Amino acid sequence: VLGSAANPIHPEDVEALHVFLGIIYVSASNRPLSMNALSAFLRTDEDFKDDDEDLFQPTKDSLHAVLFEDSTMNGALRVHHPSFLDYIRARLDDGKFSRNLQEMHALMFRGCITIMDGELKFNMCGLEDGSLLNKDVPDLEGRIFKLISEWLQYGSLFWFRHLSVSNLKPTDTEVHAAISVFLSEKALFW
Repeated sequence: VLGSAANPIHPEDVEALHVFLGIIYVSASNRPLSMNALSAFLRTDEDFKDDDEDLFQPTKDSLHAVLFEDSTMNGALRVHHPSFLDYIRARLDDGKFSRNLQEMHALMFRGCITIMDGELKFNMCGLEDGSLLNKDVPDLEGRIFKLISEWLQYGSLFWFRHLSVSNLKPTDTEVHAAISVFLSEKALFW
């Protein structure tokens, strides 16, 4: 299936396939993501940020034998069988993919930080009365679903997990700067 999904004539397609599968693997244990959310994270990567939004649709379509969109989970991409995730893990560990497991977690950490920086803002859910407790807000779950993107929800919940599993160190200049900006400018909205 992977051999037919990767077009050896275009090496960038093979890289896209590997990154696509890597993101599916590293996000699956946290929360499976929809195609839109996966694309949002992929576009935060330097290699794919200027690509067309539909770049990964053909990749997803070519993997229909191992992936499906789960309509009960808002279209989250899921694997038909958990052994496929084991296979992807082995490829990430043994260097058969262009990026290893730690690099995929680093990509997701950077994506989470970038997305939170771009989307977190005051009063995300448009509350009329900020003094109410969450349990007293009418239809809070509906507001969250409608007003906070799936990728922002994911990034807000799992950015630290990706950082802790990645090969990045909080003391690295890039990471330290990103976390400092996040904590000084967006932490209250988080």
